Parts: sequence; C-alpha cells; structure tokens
Amino acid sequence: MGQPKNIPIENYSGLSAYQFPNPDAEGRLDSIERCMKKYPDKFMIGSLGITGFNLVTFLRGFENTLMDLYADPEPLLQLTDRVMDFEKKMIINLSKINVDAVGFFDD
Repeated sequence: MGQPKNIPIENYSGLSAYQFPNPDAEGRLDSIERCMKKYPDKFMIGSLGITGFNLVTFLRGFENTLMDLYADPEPLLQLTDRVMDFEKKMIINLSKINVDAVGFFDD
C-alpha cells in the first residue's frame, strides 16, 4: 500500500490547527442509507476504512510516528485522541442509521 509522501502534520505545532473531516457533515452517510434501502434484507457493514494507528501514521508519517513513540509520546497521544474522537463519532452516527456492524481496516 505504501506511505504518503506529503504528510499533513510535519510537526506538532500545526496539530491544533489541523482540521479533521466533519463526522456530522451533511450527506456523509447517504450512500450507506441508499444501499440499506436497496438491499433491506442484507447484512450491512458501515466501513470506516483505514483507521487507528494506520491513520495516525498517514497524518504524521510512519517514521515520525515510530520516533514519537520512543522520544516524545505525549503529542502523539494527542493526535491519537483526535483520530479516535473522529472515529468514535462516526461509529455513533453509523449506529443511528442502524447498520448491522462497523468495519475497521488496521493492523
């Protein structure tokens, strides 16, 4: 799969200004709801795609993330909290439309 070449969070001074996507954005779950209506008798999984640690490494860079774990984990924990807050809100939103399960893709 590879790693991103341009990482959004080169250093943590930009972390507070980094804008995560809005989990409540209008239309975000429309395609899932259309699919649920089209196939009402099917088991529906709401997928979050790439999540957790992989998403953190995509935002911070793989090598930077590993160095942060060793040298200065506190800012990395703040980034991880923000990623988890986004994912938690997405799970809540998926539960509101009654998907049968939520899928995650991470190691």
